[in-house]
Amino acid sequence: MSISEHRSKQFSGQFDLNQIRRILILRMGPLGETLLTTPVIRALRRRFPEAHIAYMVAPGREDLVSENPNLDEVITYSVSIPKLIYNMAIT
Repeated sequence: MSISEHRSKQFSGQFDLNQIRRILILRMGPLGETLLTTPVIRALRRRFPEAHIAYMVAPGREDLVSENPNLDEVITYSVSIPKLIYNMAIT
């Protein structure tokens, strides 16, 4: 099954924002861009106060966001980006 076939079976194109329970922020850009996402994290927490918000960053950047009170989890990825995206798409 291709990724697009898998995705079409999972997502109908419409969803209820009130049903969002988990949010993953994936930041692969330069160091400064990681810091610039702070307002986005704050806005997500305000909009989804009960959701579990996780932030996935490159190794060595976890200290930039680990103290953010609006995050529930910081994840460091250790696999190649294409493999990471593929694995996320099929799960």
